[in-house]
Amino acid sequence: MTSNYLHIPPSEITPEHRYHSRRRFMKGAGFAAMAAVLAACGAPSPLGNGAD
Repeated sequence: MTSNYLHIPPSEITPEHRYHSRRRFMKGAGFAAMAAVLAACGAPSPLGNGAD
């Protein structure tokens, strides 16, 4: 019986520490983007927008 799995050379596998580092970076970038979106959608300034 033959295996359906491909042989992946070890040089093509991302080291675990680099994988986790990349995940932390993506998580931080996601939080930063969400903070920017929430800040843009925040409450209006108490000073108004000058259109009065």
